[in-house]
Amino acid sequence: TLAEDHDGTLWVGTIGGGLNKFNRESETFTRFTTKEGLANDVIYGMLVDQEGCLWIGTENGLSHLNPKTQQFRNYTVEDGLPSNNFYWGTPSLAKDGECIFGTSNGVVLFHPRDIEPNLIPPSVVLTSFHTLYKPMKFDRDVSEVREIEITFRENVFSFEFAALDFTNPKNNHYAYRMEGFDDDWVYAGARRFTTYTNLNPGTYTFRVKGANSDGIWNDRGLAVKLMIDPPVWFRWWFMTLVGLLILGTVVYLYNWRVEKLLEVERTRDRIARDLHDDIASTLGSVALYIASLRGKLKKSPRETVRMLEKISSLSLEAIDSMSDIVWSVSPRNDTLNDLLIHMRDLTSQVCTANGIDYTIRIPPLADDIILKPDVRKNIYLVFKESLNNVIKHAHAKKLTVSAKLDKGIFQMAISDNGRGFDIENYGFGMKHGSQHEPLSRGHGLRSLDKRAK
Repeated sequence: TLAEDHDGTLWVGTIGGGLNKFNRESETFTRFTTKEGLANDVIYGMLVDQEGCLWIGTENGLSHLNPKTQQFRNYTVEDGLPSNNFYWGTPSLAKDGECIFGTSNGVVLFHPRDIEPNLIPPSVVLTSFHTLYKPMKFDRDVSEVREIEITFRENVFSFEFAALDFTNPKNNHYAYRMEGFDDDWVYAGARRFTTYTNLNPGTYTFRVKGANSDGIWNDRGLAVKLMIDPPVWFRWWFMTLVGLLILGTVVYLYNWRVEKLLEVERTRDRIARDLHDDIASTLGSVALYIASLRGKLKKSPRETVRMLEKISSLSLEAIDSMSDIVWSVSPRNDTLNDLLIHMRDLTSQVCTANGIDYTIRIPPLADDIILKPDVRKNIYLVFKESLNNVIKHAHAKKLTVSAKLDKGIFQMAISDNGRGFDIENYGFGMKHGSQHEPLSRGHGLRSLDKRAK
């Protein structure tokens, strides 16, 4: 069905394709359907009244369109029509401007000037509020409620509302928005309720606006403040209390850890002092007494003198070992620099006592490193045992000691000009015709291997 308005615009009504406006210059169409407000997409007839407006008979009521505003107003049996179903080919405009349409229940005659829209926007009220699918009771009429408070457990709730225009209430329309949750207005058509689920605790404002059957909106609408109480563990005082409790626990554990570390350091320091003051001093006294006794027994049998010399030697070794233990457990010697200084001192003492020329290449470290006691002890004992092997077995005249820290790797080397060592047979090599017997792999080498691993 076709119609031409006063501006010469051609309108095309279709069966299922809605209303189409033809653009003569571009030869294109602009479509209007129920989404734009048309009563129905099946059009049976159209006419243009004396004001240049379109009246459109559809399969579901009569639509009025102002081409300038492009806004629709729809009429149904609720507004007085005998039927919502219009017949094809029946529209006609009388000379006096009266519009004539045929329907499935008779002929409709009306003059557009007699149809005055209701320009009064309707009031919007709250008619019901449900939580967990049960109506909430208030101390006043629900239409007067402007604030609602619920708990976080009531995580399913719904609003029901109404626009107070009774001309054709079925054609009243609604839009709502939950500020703080909805990004924009939700247009619900004639639906008068909405449901929300699982909103986070907090404060929201629910707004709803309505329009009467003539499409006149009350944009101010209704506003209801909604407060969802958080659980106790979400409340500020509880979170503050938990925060203080956690902070207090961390401080307590930190102080406890520091106290334990200090206690360990004090214990190590006490052990070092006790070993030095008691055991080392006692062994020193034993060595002195034995030395004195040996002087008095020079005329004693040879075996007695040999045993006393052995006791004296063992006592000196015990004192030496005890000094190493004292050094290793003392917290004053925990750094790698402390270890290197001790290695330099030991090299100097041993080589000087045995008449060996020595070179020490151990530069001090710019960035000192804390070593665990067992690591520091094993590195030192590997060094000391190696030095002892040079003195006892290599018969060297020159010795070079070097150590360095390169990219986190500690490297230590001891080299000498002695008689060498046969790796394959785990014995000490010797020159042809040497008077020294080769030595087997003994306790010292096993200790070295174990400590190095």
